[in-house]
Amino acid sequence: MLFNPVENLSGMQDLRVIAGDGPVSQALCDPATFAPGGPVFDARVRSLLRLVWPATPAQARLMWGARITAGPDFVPSVLATITGVPGAVLEAATRPDDTAPPLDRLHTAVTALVHDRGPARPETLLDELLFWRGLGHECVPLDTIAALVTALTAAMWDATTTLLTRPGAPDDGPGVIGWLRTTTQAVVLDGELIPAGERCLLLVDAQEPGERPAREPLRMLRWLAPENPSGAGATFARLVAERLSDPSAGAPIVPAQPAGGPRRLPVFLPIAAEPAEHRHPVPRPRTGSRR
Repeated sequence: MLFNPVENLSGMQDLRVIAGDGPVSQALCDPATFAPGGPVFDARVRSLLRLVWPATPAQARLMWGARITAGPDFVPSVLATITGVPGAVLEAATRPDDTAPPLDRLHTAVTALVHDRGPARPETLLDELLFWRGLGHECVPLDTIAALVTALTAAMWDATTTLLTRPGAPDDGPGVIGWLRTTTQAVVLDGELIPAGERCLLLVDAQEPGERPAREPLRMLRWLAPENPSGAGATFARLVAERLSDPSAGAPIVPAQPAGGPRRLPVFLPIAAEPAEHRHPVPRPRTGSRR
């Protein structure tokens, strides 16, 4: 699994746990204190995302349904076709390796891929993002596009493999998502003093509470979490399951997960808070035409 907690939290002991939308939102909005910061998924990025991500399940079916067919190396092959990230890159990222966590390895490979990518027909998520970036969205840095493609690919991978090996997921109950941070200075959060140099694990429910929408950047990060039943990964995973229920599509070949394995804990790339003037709701894809 790409988000195996043993892999992603390897060597992490004595973590301070910060839980709940309020404290986590406050921490994510202060990347100077809760480091490392990262690319900003601000209003510009979300606007770009609306051009390439399907608005509805019906639109996802129209865009991607015919490309989802069973075969060897099913998940890497399908994701390569949809996202533009080669299956070999995904397989390398998920292969046991002590040099770096799986997500870091995926991000490194995708960043190199984005920077080296030449002009291509916009038939994958990656190529569409680069295509629209060249038509009025030049302000979005390539490194930010790499971070977005990494997060989308990882969410699609984890949600799909989970749904295919554990039918009913991600609808079988609320999950938990988290991010790792280290404080660069002493800070008071939720009435508690946290010293400088403290390693923190920020935890929230995968599904946004209905009574009060989260602030950015938490809302965007939650949408990218594979555990979120209404997130990007779950949307794609349901399409895969629906497509493969059609006898003409065949049956997926997916490695079985070990019984009684540890609960997954997705730990995403560090994302900095966006400026207040750019705070808008998480991208809710439009209905109708994508162009």
